[in-house]
Amino acid sequence: MNKRSAMLAVSDFDLSLGLTVILTAVVTVLIGYVLSKNFSTRLPPGPWGLPYLGYWPWLSHDWHLDFTKIGEKYGDIFTVYLFNNPLVILNGTKSMQEAFYKNPNAWAGRPYSHGFDLFELNPENLFKDDFTVKFKARRKFGMANLKKFGYGLPGFQENIEGLIDSTAAAFNSHKGMPFFFRDELWIYGAQALPSVLFGRRYKPNDKGFNQVLDDTEIWFAELRPVCEADVIPILRFFPRKCVAKSVPAVRRMLKWFTASIEERRAEFDPDNPCCFVDICILNKQDNDEILNFIMSFWGDGTDTIVGTIRWWIYFMAHYPEFQAKAQHEIEDAIGGRRPLQSDKKDLQFLEATFMETIRITTPVPTSLLLKTKEDVEILGYMIPKDTAYFANWDNMHKDPEVFENPDDFNPERFMLKDGTCDSKNKGWAGFAIGKRSCMGEPLARQVIFLFLANLLQQFTFSFPENEVPSKNFADLAMPGEGVVNMPVDFKIIATPRATS
Repeated sequence: MNKRSAMLAVSDFDLSLGLTVILTAVVTVLIGYVLSKNFSTRLPPGPWGLPYLGYWPWLSHDWHLDFTKIGEKYGDIFTVYLFNNPLVILNGTKSMQEAFYKNPNAWAGRPYSHGFDLFELNPENLFKDDFTVKFKARRKFGMANLKKFGYGLPGFQENIEGLIDSTAAAFNSHKGMPFFFRDELWIYGAQALPSVLFGRRYKPNDKGFNQVLDDTEIWFAELRPVCEADVIPILRFFPRKCVAKSVPAVRRMLKWFTASIEERRAEFDPDNPCCFVDICILNKQDNDEILNFIMSFWGDGTDTIVGTIRWWIYFMAHYPEFQAKAQHEIEDAIGGRRPLQSDKKDLQFLEATFMETIRITTPVPTSLLLKTKEDVEILGYMIPKDTAYFANWDNMHKDPEVFENPDDFNPERFMLKDGTCDSKNKGWAGFAIGKRSCMGEPLARQVIFLFLANLLQQFTFSFPENEVPSKNFADLAMPGEGVVNMPVDFKIIATPRATS
């Protein structure tokens, strides 16, 4: 063999070796990807994705709708892979009830999220903290004292009545003409929470409070079901649009909350605690600990209260027969006097309109990212400890086995034969269920009830003749990638009613 032939042979050998190495690497990656499915854990099946990327390329901004679509094939529970990490999806009533009613502690964990660190929240913040002994103690303290020194105080209802009166006056100022009503509800409805936390109300032109409301909307508009940087760590080193908007907004909120805490410290009277922050000060908690509670309540309460009332007005205007029925119920039960919290037991159909509004719109369509705290069996599958998962609340609310014609707005579905509202329906998860359900739910439900009863007693809601929004409520959902389902602004007519 001459020198040239030898060189060609070596070259062919190198090329063949290179192709073999590449092919071996590809096969190894594919085998590793398949093995990463870890079938020995008996994870529920789910759709296949690309090597390493998993199902990420097929996910839209509306993860709850993507999960609902996948569930048409895989059912109440399935697994998707994101960058080789399994993500279990609880997608229906059976899986939710199995997890959150039968074994709630096992499903109460919270994995680390880089997104929360960007906000510079305290490491033990109730939003981001795992399900630990400290977490449970703080949650118990928060819920007990929110009631005892918040909506349980004698002055709570009077305070909310003042906010309702201001809202009604703003509605009346339009004298039966069409108007956009988002701002009026934000200014007054969102004050229910700070009135409990800080014991004060803010004027409509208060720049600090209005800035916090704007920042709250930015925060929820940009809050994702999962931070991309948690599954693609290299993204932490690159600028991202959502981070550029949300991080400054949350930091401004924290600054305003801190200043409000300091105001309470300056006015604090240990013999007369008048709000939630006062009892935290009495308990010798520092500002970081108090901020933990404020951010948790704020995240759970503000958008839920205001958003639910806005959606409810939308449905009352679209379904005048239900609106009239709820109005007649108010007239029959209490006449012309102001509705009180104690009247709730007699206004069962009104409660049903609230529950149906929550069911069909689902203010937070999916949970934030959670994880299992132990190996746990569910519906025949074995989920290992520390497995990340989502609960698809929206799909649970649309389960046709629980709710007939689930896409129709029909409060009657919650009415029992004895004329009471099925307020403990296990297919309803308006404020989430389980050990990480919304801490502010009792407060939110009381505020919403008082607003609905009082506004419906005083007004009949309708749409301008030439500006009737789509009857498909999803068309009104605010665009964006956030996890909170808020409607865009739309015009209504608030016709005053006689209340003799």
